[in-house]
Parts: sequence; C-alpha cells; structure tokens
Amino acid sequence: MVRAEFSRKSVIGNWGNKRTYIVHDVDFEKSVTSFKFPYNGNELTIAEYFKQVYNLHITDTRQPLFVIKMSNDYLYLPPEFTIVDGVPDHVKKGPGMRDALTQTKLSPKERMDRIQKMFDELKK
Repeated sequence: MVRAEFSRKSVIGNWGNKRTYIVHDVDFEKSVTSFKFPYNGNELTIAEYFKQVYNLHITDTRQPLFVIKMSNDYLYLPPEFTIVDGVPDHVKKGPGMRDALTQTKLSPKERMDRIQKMFDELKK
C-alpha cells in the first residue's frame, strides 16, 4: 500500500535547495541509522549526514526510505524530510475536486472584472 502510494510520485526535499525528486521505490529493509554511504572520505549513516550537513535531527529511526534513482545510482531519502509535490490521486478523484476546479476557472472577461475590482479597491 505504501509503495503504491509513493512510487513514481514527486517529492520535494525539505532542506537545502528544495530539490524535487521522483520516488522510484520505498525500502523497508534499510534504515537511517544502519545504511552507510561514503561522504567526504568518511562513511556516514543517513541520520549522521542530515545532522552534520543540515543540522536536521531524524525523529523516527524506523521509517522506511524513499529510493530515488539518479542516473545509475540510487539515493535514499528519509520521508520525514520530504514534502509530497502536487495533489494526491485520492484527492484528485474525490467528488469535491471537480467543483473546486470549476470555481478556479474564469473566463477572460470574469478575470478582467476581478482585476478591475481589485484595482478599484486599491485606489480607495
């Protein structure tokens, strides 16, 4: 269920430059405290890396990891530090979404009327 929810979804890293990633898979075997990778000549866990580089503390050490495919390599990200990008499918397919979208679509005349009204309000 978790894999289906996040696989092929876009997430935004909530640190540094706020880069966008596409989730390839969700890994339940690796953890933020056991999986190590080379960084600046040292072997760091994911938890150590985020603490050392971004001063971010991982609060749930048992969380699964998002697997991000980057060229021929894989990157493992803790979901705790990501934000799902866009509108989830279950919300898109919900009954209220169509009504909400129709209210945001304006004809050119309606858009100009609203802009003019806002402009008139600002002049007061």
